[in-house]
Amino acid sequence: MSQQNNTHSPPNNRFNNNNNNKNSFPNKLNNNNNNNNPSNNNQYVQQSQQQQPIIFNTNSIDVENDNEAMSHPKATLLREGTTSNKLAFPGSFQSKSPHQPIIINKAKLNDIQIEFGTALDSSDDDDGDMKMSSSSSSSSTSTISTTFNNNNNKYNKQKPSKPPSSSSSFNNKQSFKKDDNFKRNDGYKQQQQQQQQQQQSSYVKQPYQKNPTFNNNKPSYGNNNNNNNNNVNPKDWNTEKVISWLSSIGLEDAVPLFRENDITGQSLFAINPSFYGELGISKIGPKAIFENELNKLKESAASFSLSSSSSSSSSFNNNRSQQHRQPTRDLSVDYKPFPNTKTMDIYLKNQLDQLDAKQDVVSTLKSPMNQAKLNDILSRFNLEDSTVSFVIKLFAHESLLGSLLEVEVNTLYLMLKDSNFLGHFSNLPSFIKKDQVKTKLLLQKQLSTIFVQLSERFTTGIKSIPLELFVDIVDNSTFSKNEHIQNALTKLKQKKIMINEMGRSREYNQHNHNLPPHLAMDQSGNPIIGSSYKYQTLPIIPLSSEISQSKKLPEHLQAIKVGKYSSLEEYIDVQFCLLREDMIHPMREALNDEIDNPKQSRYLYRNASFKSLSCTYSALSFTVSFTPNRKLVWEKQSRLLKGSLIGFFNEDFKNVIWGVIEDRPIEGSLAKLTVSIQNDMTDDMIQYLFVHQFDMIESPAYFESYKNVLMSLQRIKDTLPFQRYLLNCDTETQPPAYIRRNPNIDFSSTFQDVEPRAHHNVTVSFPTELDQLDEYQLEAFKHCLRSEISLIQGLPGSGKTFIGRKLFELIYRHTQSIDHEKKVPILLVCYTNHALDQFLMGILGVTTNVIRIGSRSKEKDLEQFNIRNKIKRDTYQLQRFKERDHLTFLMKNILNDIIKPLNEDDINEIALYDHSETLYYQGKESCKKWLQSIKEIIFEENKKEYKKTPSRTPTEKKKVLRDWDVSSTSEDDDDSDQEDEEVVESLIKERNMLSADDDEEDANKLDIEKIDLSYPMWVMSQPSSDFREQDNINSLNVEERKLLYRHWQQCKIAVPLAQLNELKDRYSLLTKMILEHEDKAYADALVKADVVAATTTGASRLKRVMDAIKSKVVIIEEAAEVLESHVISIIPQSIEHLIMIGDHEQLKPTNSVYQLAKKYQLDLSLFERIIRNGMNYKTLYTQRRMVPNISQNILAIYPKMQNHHSVVERAKQLGNTLRGMPSNIHFLDHRNLESTNEHTSSKSNEFEADYVIGLADYLVKQNYKSSDMAILTPYTGQLLKIREKKRSLGNPDLDNLTIRTVDQFQGEEKDIIILSLVRSNPEKSSGFLAIRNRINVSLSRARNALYMVGNSQLLESANDIWSTIFENLKDNEQKQDQFGNHLRLRCENHHDTVTIIKQGSDFRNVPCGGCLQRCDYRLECTHQCPKTCHFDDPNHTIVTCIQTCERVHQKCGHQCTFHCHINECSPCTVQVDRILACGHKVRIACSVPVSSYICQEPCRKMRPDCGHACTDVCGRSCLEKRCNVEVTRTYPCGHDHKKPCQNKSTVCKTKCKTILDCGHTCGQACNNHVDGKHPVCTKSCDRILVCTHKCDPPHPCNQTCKPCAKKCSNKCPHSKCSRQCFAECIKCSEKCKLVACEHQAGCTKKCSEVCDAKPCEVRCTKLLKCRHQCIGICGMKCPTLCKVCSPDHKDSITLMTLSEFDDTDTFIQLDCNHTFHTESLDQHLNSVSDDGAVTLKRCPECNFVIYSSIVRYKDLLNKQWAKIEKIKEKLRNYISQEEIDRVVNHTEGFTAGHWFECPKGHLYYIGECGGAMEVSKCNECGSAIGGTNHALLSTNTHSNIDGSQGPQYRADHVPPEFRNVQFH
Repeated sequence: MSQQNNTHSPPNNRFNNNNNNKNSFPNKLNNNNNNNNPSNNNQYVQQSQQQQPIIFNTNSIDVENDNEAMSHPKATLLREGTTSNKLAFPGSFQSKSPHQPIIINKAKLNDIQIEFGTALDSSDDDDGDMKMSSSSSSSSTSTISTTFNNNNNKYNKQKPSKPPSSSSSFNNKQSFKKDDNFKRNDGYKQQQQQQQQQQQSSYVKQPYQKNPTFNNNKPSYGNNNNNNNNNVNPKDWNTEKVISWLSSIGLEDAVPLFRENDITGQSLFAINPSFYGELGISKIGPKAIFENELNKLKESAASFSLSSSSSSSSSFNNNRSQQHRQPTRDLSVDYKPFPNTKTMDIYLKNQLDQLDAKQDVVSTLKSPMNQAKLNDILSRFNLEDSTVSFVIKLFAHESLLGSLLEVEVNTLYLMLKDSNFLGHFSNLPSFIKKDQVKTKLLLQKQLSTIFVQLSERFTTGIKSIPLELFVDIVDNSTFSKNEHIQNALTKLKQKKIMINEMGRSREYNQHNHNLPPHLAMDQSGNPIIGSSYKYQTLPIIPLSSEISQSKKLPEHLQAIKVGKYSSLEEYIDVQFCLLREDMIHPMREALNDEIDNPKQSRYLYRNASFKSLSCTYSALSFTVSFTPNRKLVWEKQSRLLKGSLIGFFNEDFKNVIWGVIEDRPIEGSLAKLTVSIQNDMTDDMIQYLFVHQFDMIESPAYFESYKNVLMSLQRIKDTLPFQRYLLNCDTETQPPAYIRRNPNIDFSSTFQDVEPRAHHNVTVSFPTELDQLDEYQLEAFKHCLRSEISLIQGLPGSGKTFIGRKLFELIYRHTQSIDHEKKVPILLVCYTNHALDQFLMGILGVTTNVIRIGSRSKEKDLEQFNIRNKIKRDTYQLQRFKERDHLTFLMKNILNDIIKPLNEDDINEIALYDHSETLYYQGKESCKKWLQSIKEIIFEENKKEYKKTPSRTPTEKKKVLRDWDVSSTSEDDDDSDQEDEEVVESLIKERNMLSADDDEEDANKLDIEKIDLSYPMWVMSQPSSDFREQDNINSLNVEERKLLYRHWQQCKIAVPLAQLNELKDRYSLLTKMILEHEDKAYADALVKADVVAATTTGASRLKRVMDAIKSKVVIIEEAAEVLESHVISIIPQSIEHLIMIGDHEQLKPTNSVYQLAKKYQLDLSLFERIIRNGMNYKTLYTQRRMVPNISQNILAIYPKMQNHHSVVERAKQLGNTLRGMPSNIHFLDHRNLESTNEHTSSKSNEFEADYVIGLADYLVKQNYKSSDMAILTPYTGQLLKIREKKRSLGNPDLDNLTIRTVDQFQGEEKDIIILSLVRSNPEKSSGFLAIRNRINVSLSRARNALYMVGNSQLLESANDIWSTIFENLKDNEQKQDQFGNHLRLRCENHHDTVTIIKQGSDFRNVPCGGCLQRCDYRLECTHQCPKTCHFDDPNHTIVTCIQTCERVHQKCGHQCTFHCHINECSPCTVQVDRILACGHKVRIACSVPVSSYICQEPCRKMRPDCGHACTDVCGRSCLEKRCNVEVTRTYPCGHDHKKPCQNKSTVCKTKCKTILDCGHTCGQACNNHVDGKHPVCTKSCDRILVCTHKCDPPHPCNQTCKPCAKKCSNKCPHSKCSRQCFAECIKCSEKCKLVACEHQAGCTKKCSEVCDAKPCEVRCTKLLKCRHQCIGICGMKCPTLCKVCSPDHKDSITLMTLSEFDDTDTFIQLDCNHTFHTESLDQHLNSVSDDGAVTLKRCPECNFVIYSSIVRYKDLLNKQWAKIEKIKEKLRNYISQEEIDRVVNHTEGFTAGHWFECPKGHLYYIGECGGAMEVSKCNECGSAIGGTNHALLSTNTHSNIDGSQGPQYRADHVPPEFRNVQFH
């Protein structure tokens, strides 16, 4: 169809991209086919299915700039923790625009086979690539498997023929890999050469800019030279393409027969060998070529059939050998299009029914067959209204949009976006105009939902929507004022405005790497947004401008309101911006602190360098080394924890690379992190990261927690649960919906005593008595059951957790009793893990169907309920794991290739043909010599330049390694910045469990982390040049050689680096799929539970999962400590009942920035806010924790507080005192000043630390358990100091003592609390101690005793509460000593003894807990107790007497030497002299028997077995140990070896140094020689073939050399042979260049014929530039040498100088520019080698091949080539059938040393070992050939046509070391 009519054409027309290829799919489809005719619609569908088998569905596509990036918060690889603007496309096949074809390079498909469960469109394309329409779709979740095709079992290493350029990309035609027929000397066609000549002649690479795009085009089959065939599956070839292929592999003679038999691609693959004769390929040569190339072609065809999602990926085994992969079935072939509308409707209706039933339809729609069906429907024209309606319902369905598998949902919407369903006027646009849309509200809502989804999921999705048409229809309908529709239209219009603004700012945005795809910046750097609410547009990670600004808070922030909000958007915006600023501001402060005072910044680090890749569970990450700003001890520092946000920046701070810490060392001081990058990972990002060095800044806030909440806030769109209470401040509540539906509750299911009856309609009546609940608890119960948002405030110890458990039990049992409602889990959320565990332990008696999310519980009984023990990974996810592990293995191989140093073999592959010929003119030695001239210089300069680079400072070595333990700290650095190990360990465990992690260590992952990429990436940034125009690189100077060497290095690195980028994208995609299925596995497990329990952080991380389980009841304990944004981020949309339990008079929510709490009320919890708004709540006033004289301290906070009778009774039992103490409550007043940590700013007080730890030690000695005590302090600095004091005290009885900060201890209690208040300063600065909430918590943790230490004057000025407390303590009813500057300790044993304690050191006066008097207790041994007065062991059961034992041993009479004891004395230990049986005298313990003692004197005997001196001790047998005296033994092979005497082995491992016939040294050990024969040589073959080429590709020496497939090197003065070396040379038909001169006539023959004239012998009479006569011959090229000017030049044949020759002597200069005496060169070239080898003639000096371009020797050289042609002909045709079987079926070639000549010189070949075993006849002359018993007939001789020096098998050859050895 013409371009003018493309409005009515299939959508594929817009992907033609002006491609006029007549075979492309759209043109073939539209040729002579009028698609305007509806009757052709079905025909179009059938054709599309037949001619376009591709059903390739992208998860997302990478587009030019931000055209196609997803802006939806759920977008693939966008906001789910990455905020990236790049959407990885499966296989890295990317399109620049949605209206252009996605170009898939077929070379990549051959090198890396990707299984997507679909087939690719194999239509022709002129540029050698494969085209795929982005409107086509396939499953994003189908198998993505990578298998590299390479005989070396590695990924296919394509080598560039041109260096990576910083200014331009590689040409599509250019090949990086020179395969079998595209070798370094013949891989370029004339067309390619012309293209290269048109390109730049100099490729000097400037220092690093951007990594170029590498387009790896490689023929995907055998030796096919026809590029036109590269784009079509060989099975689909027509006859002409088969003919073209035949010609390219040198089988032109078979072309007529193939054409006559009409052989196509299908019939080519089905040819039977019996048919070879009819096709002209029956001879062994053509047959071998044909079968070898056909096998390669079949392998290539396999890559066109991509496997289904169920097919497993290929993998590598342990020795890296590739498993052969069977071609997988193409599912698109099985798919049959829908025949009519009815079948389409039935299919869609079935999908909708499954969605209605809450089945996992998304998982089924991802299959290739379902993708094909859906694509079939969406690609049609003129769909019926019923079908359109079904499609609308499908894409707007709640279950589809709520699926956790976002990658798959994005895939479906991408299909919809680029389909005819939206784009063609006959489908949705026509449907919208119809009356049913105008009259049906549901249809309008569904359409608006779909349009919003498209606009939010794809940046340019708004362009695919018929927005104006829809707006017009809505405006003219009766539902124009509908809120849902109007909100949707507003969003769509704003999105359109934003897209237009972004388009105008595209050029600016291309240089800003920090922006997410949905955020553009104007020229002034301000965000372009389509809304006034920043949460809709701001990214989660900070912008560069936000970090670099001043410390001031941004002006756009608004405070949290106590009152109404104008809209949902305003409410979310306030919460979002404040929380985000709380995350960003600490980094801004750290940066400004660094500027003001570099030494003060805790969160800034220097010299951050990217070292290697790291494959973590949740991302492809990087290992980073850095210089710590202070002494680094990981186990004592909570900085740089997992989940923390860090930024990498340079001095200008323009581009910040954001990362999240994935891992860090657990202990030690190794300055290393594993970091995942949050920015867009473009292809040049890897090189950029490794080349540069950065400063690194850390956010002290836990980024993962912030990120999860912020993402949840951005996902809130139209409604928020309980919006009327939270936003509109409505105080009139109603019962929860599930209670309104089922109001009758059976209270007897939970309580035993219920009055007046068990059953109540709770909306009308309520029990008056429920067990022992007090009146306040009963009112709270009633309130919760009658209010859908319930608030319970509970005083400290008032039973908040108890009432929460009872509420849970009643609600649980009630909902379980309702049969007609679906059972869903109750969601239980607590702020701390301790509270969560405490709550759960109390409900296990109700149900054990509990799942706990988060870190491992301290309660062992709860470990079985952890989510990790409940989830089950489905088969699909396990397959993704296997595929990702396989990718890891491939990446390891690629990385190893990147870091391998450049060697001669690499250069042989990389270098241009002329350069390679120059390097290898004498084989590897000449190449090594050239490299040696530059390698050392490069090495030395690397050490200097690599160090000099501002981005690097490592030492350059052969293997570039770097010491990662970087430390800039001095030895005298103190430990003031270190923290408590217990706290750090707890934080590490918490964060590890809150994030997904892989429990299994993969060896490949560990290996990858060890591969340092810094040096190769630095090499890529260096200047280089390929010197393409320079033929002789020997003439380059040192600087030029360096540039060329760098070019080779870059070419070697470029290809694996490009492939690494492809695998990187694939790894990210697989990771995204794995994590989504992890969420699905979570949801599948949680939905079956009765209770789902999580901390607020854990619940926010799984917000989408929480929404999926549809919980109706949410109970939040410690609700007053939770930020409001956290609460609204975790409550699901399905919630019907929110119960919040807490106390806003205790701790408030914590945030990072104090200013935000003070000025903007960020620390105002939702619990407290709605109470302030007038929401009804109930308070529990009866406390059951503190004894009355402690609880009175908080009466000022809770005037209505009441003491439960149980605490009153407990107080009476205690007597308001403890053992050894004057009272159970006391305040020690002091004036000792505090100190401040200069690094952490935390406070500590040395005096108080000594005092409280001494008091705890004293109380333990009063027989109080340390597990019942806790030391609390408001400051972390004091916490660390107290723990240090505890460790130095070394009392094991204090091991269970709890030492915490006040905030950490919230919600807990202990019998005894010791409180260190810390603050004491002249300024009376009180900090936390002035805050009412913290005072409350500090004073309300003790049950029985409270001891406080502090400065009373400072405290009284801080808060009036302290004044009240001190008054009560000074004037107490009991007249006890409760306040003062000392503590009076009363001895429990000596009641009149009192010890005064004023400071910590005074506790030394009560060392054992009593007093300083000696204990007067008499022990059972009759001695007095040795201890001072003590109370810890009143019965003296563990006291040990220290007196000496007075008993005497009866047997020996010696006195016992042990302490006093009750039991029998131990054996006597007195030392006595004894005479042993051997005669030696020893001194041993009296009780030791002489017979059992082993004499330790040296043995002086001779060993009885060998006669050597015994080396053991006298007391042991000489034969117990083996003799180790070294002796010399002669082995049977004759070698002498020194071995220990005990070693009787005769196995000789001396390596044989014999030179084998192949030229290699044997090198095998003697014991490996069997029957005196050398083992088969396994070294790499380096033979020079008869054609003068080196055997290539390399193979073991004992294997067959393959026929030479290089370009033939034969040439004459007119041209070069264009065929392969193995094929017959084309003879030159030009006239011979031996022209007539004045001395004789010229040749009249052709160049390839024997001349009929002889060359002239007369000296040339021409004058050289020096004006002297030429020394050459008339008619020949004049030599450049002059006899007069260069008299000392020596002829290398005669070794004479030019001055020694006669004036009549002439000289010839060869092509290599070496000059020789004519007569001497004639003799040299006409001589025959001693071994009769047929070889090409070479220059006597440089060994360069002489070609017939030297006319004088044309006939001689042609004769040599004729001999070689004869050998090649023999190889191609004249081989016996037995030889055919051996050669073709087994070897594919011929082994050197197996060729022989009959008596008349005819060649024949002997297979297997090469030794003759039978006599036969020559095929040509009938002479006897062969031999018997491996001995050749005497009339036959070995032939060296293959370059071998002798036969491979020689019957008379035995290694010299075996000649006199008899083998058995």
